[in-house]
Amino acid sequence: MAEPTKRESRAGAGEGDASGRAAGRGGVEEDGKAGWVGGRVFAGVSLLVVCAGTVGGVILMLTGGLGGAGAGGGAGSAGATGGAAGTGIAAGATVDAILNSFLALQRESRMSEAEAVLKAGVEQYGSEQRILVAYAEFLAIQRRHEESYAMFERALAAGPRTAIVEFNAGTVASILKRPDRAAEHYAAAQAADPTDYRFPLFLAQVQLNGGVPGQGVDAARANLALAARLNPESAVVWGTLADVALRDNATGTALQHIARARELEPEHWLWRLIESRAHKRERAPEKGLELLAGLREEDRFRPEIVREMAECLGLLGRGEEAAELYAEASDRRPDSGPLAFDAAVWNERVKRPSQAIRFAQRAANLGVEGAEALVKRLTGSEGGGAAGDGAGSGGEGIK
Repeated sequence: MAEPTKRESRAGAGEGDASGRAAGRGGVEEDGKAGWVGGRVFAGVSLLVVCAGTVGGVILMLTGGLGGAGAGGGAGSAGATGGAAGTGIAAGATVDAILNSFLALQRESRMSEAEAVLKAGVEQYGSEQRILVAYAEFLAIQRRHEESYAMFERALAAGPRTAIVEFNAGTVASILKRPDRAAEHYAAAQAADPTDYRFPLFLAQVQLNGGVPGQGVDAARANLALAARLNPESAVVWGTLADVALRDNATGTALQHIARARELEPEHWLWRLIESRAHKRERAPEKGLELLAGLREEDRFRPEIVREMAECLGLLGRGEEAAELYAEASDRRPDSGPLAFDAAVWNERVKRPSQAIRFAQRAANLGVEGAEALVKRLTGSEGGGAAGDGAGSGGEGIK
């Protein structure tokens, strides 16, 4: 089983905001290998699906290797009673033959035919878990998550209720924003296999995001401590522990945890972001700014990094530099509505009306809420109201 991966979206959430705004795919895997949000195929090809979690107010896409289907033998290897017209599956085809046919079609990107083979397999072997899991995973690849989750539930009902199938079902439930169901599946996976650190880690992320009755930060903290014991080499575990410490305003503890995450992944932008926030809490924004300024260019202009750097600059009385930073970031990423909106706010703040109008119009064209009203106010076409110094798409604001 592959290690879980970590993907960060272009989230627009501010520090401590557990909801965030997911957009884009991001992505560096926890083990440093490239990956993508997709689905498991057979014969050893890895399946990854997304579980949304939040660290430092930035959406993490924790991805776990889905498994449990495979093309090996088992109860489903017996012959079917009849073939399926139009699928190329002969009457009496075994489960293995169906799965291998599906794999061959998927490798050739013949997805509609591949699905037809799986659908026929489900009709022939309705109680064979491998077929049901295979179809659930295929649907996850296609981002048909409602259908995927229903198929995972059917697979679990068929049995056995293995840890990995429970885990996969929980991950899809999390995508569907059903945290109570996700928590149930992750807890079941953890009970079935108490040695896999991913299960308490993913359960903790769901608990941190809220929506699980009776399971909040305290429960998440306990699960993260367990995950750290099971795998002390997981940067995600230490990064999430640092975020929890920041929620508790325990900046010293947060800095200890994030130092461990950075030791494991020295260049990862998210760990630097969390450390910067901890320094800012300790009234040392210059340390946070220096930390973020050393990022690679492609990471330095992420919306959440730009927001943090701007806040540090604002705290240091360097508002014009913050406005210039936002202007450059928005021009580099003109498709980002949050960047455009914040660029407008910051340029208005430092009395650069033409720049403020330009970015406000860009944000309005991208459909950002409140941007049209900002354009009207900046151009004088609507009286009253004020943008407010704390305006923007997220962040802590200037203290």
